[in-house]
Amino acid sequence: VLVQRLDAIEGLAAVDRFFVDKTGTLTDDRPGAVYLSPLDGAMADAAALRRLAAGLARWSRHPLSAAVAAAEPAPEALGDVQELPGRGLQGRDAQGRLWQLGAPAWLGSALPARMLLACDGVPQAAIEVEESLRPEAAEAMAALQRQGLAPTLLSGDQPARVQALAARLG
Repeated sequence: VLVQRLDAIEGLAAVDRFFVDKTGTLTDDRPGAVYLSPLDGAMADAAALRRLAAGLARWSRHPLSAAVAAAEPAPEALGDVQELPGRGLQGRDAQGRLWQLGAPAWLGSALPARMLLACDGVPQAAIEVEESLRPEAAEAMAALQRQGLAPTLLSGDQPARVQALAARLG
């Protein structure tokens, strides 16, 4: 935190709640293994879907996207790629189809996956990424609590996943 005004520093003494992001802050910013599972009726095999997912993911700095991009050495080239904060990425393949990689809710799905890869709005694959706590995360949260601060976890991730991590951290 960069504080530029003295009155802002004085105001910090009254803080009683501390908000913390989950992905890349409390969890390791280098997620682990990536698992892609084609869904029933997928229009391509798992290898092609991995290349497409990586082709989108390489355009983002988000830790989950970085993991997806790093898991595939030969990403598919996609054009007109856009990153939509809080939702995901989208771009077009050589045939003009719109591929999307992001949160299931953004893609209108209730599938219990970390991310989905969709083509023209139809989910094609579920993607899971292993995530581990940073070694110092639990002690940092305990230290905040000892100082009388109430840490609050914020995340755009699925509520069950966020609750499980919050429970691990107390």
